[in-house]
Amino acid sequence: MTAQLTLQPESSAAGIARRWVRAALAERSRDDLTESAVLGVSELVTNALLHVRSPINVRIVETDERLRIEVYDGSARPPEGRSTIVVSHGAAPATIGRGLQIVDSISLSWGVAYEDSGKCVWFQPMPDGVDAPGRAAGPPTLLSDTTPRPSGADTVKVALIDVPVNLFVHYRVRFQDLRRELTLIALHDRGHDRGHDSGHDSGHDSGHGAGAAPVGGRLNDVALRLEAFGNVGAGADTTIETAITSGHDRVSLHYDLPTAAVSGIAELQQLLLEADQFCRAEALLTLAAGPQETAMRAWYLDELIIQARGGEPTAWPGEFVVTDPAPIA
Repeated sequence: MTAQLTLQPESSAAGIARRWVRAALAERSRDDLTESAVLGVSELVTNALLHVRSPINVRIVETDERLRIEVYDGSARPPEGRSTIVVSHGAAPATIGRGLQIVDSISLSWGVAYEDSGKCVWFQPMPDGVDAPGRAAGPPTLLSDTTPRPSGADTVKVALIDVPVNLFVHYRVRFQDLRRELTLIALHDRGHDRGHDSGHDSGHDSGHGAGAAPVGGRLNDVALRLEAFGNVGAGADTTIETAITSGHDRVSLHYDLPTAAVSGIAELQQLLLEADQFCRAEALLTLAAGPQETAMRAWYLDELIIQARGGEPTAWPGEFVVTDPAPIA
């Protein structure tokens, strides 16, 4: 037995998917799967929203006693686009690819299938009261290092010297959180405008961060353009993971940077500064970048741009431990 739901790439999609899955499982008397199924579909639909502009299809496939939930989108890019890195800073661990970690933690099994028109990420929700099967701490590292690079692109060698490992992971997580929030605000704003244009209210207020919607839309557009260049830092995640395991506080990363990406990197710099203004005005849930995060971001992006234009590398000049105060919600 199969059921299917088609969603438009709007901020309401995850909520619609949650309600649909909850109702479908109630009809099938599978309340034991509801909690894990709703959480898993929410993460996968939200992840698809961040990376594609095409409709998203959700399917429930039931065979015998097994039930599988599938989320289809129009992008062949691996989900989340990067492997999992976990670093403890004395509080909650910081992670990359947290959406897939959540799916891994609440499923009996999960995977990715690639098709001519995109991909399907599927999972079998774990029934209540069932212990998680023995697995690694995070999802399989099949993600960033397998992302294809468009052939024929002109590239330049870039060396990032003395990259502070803990800072790199910590602040990359914050960027993902910021992008996620701004993108969902932008999608909500577009859906809200379409509702008014058609003479129907979308049923949602644009909310506290509505003024950030144009920045969010531009930020996600730039991120998608940069992602289209593929994996410019082949092996970088592995290098970072090895450094964490070995207790090293710094590494050097080497990128083959497409020259066509430089303009997007410069635009990204400006957009992050604009986003910080909304954060400081408390128009977003994500808090503003502290002095160290701002310096780290400026150094990292400046190095990419300067070296792409023929400049020499400059090592990270700051501290190698996180010094910005912990965010207070």
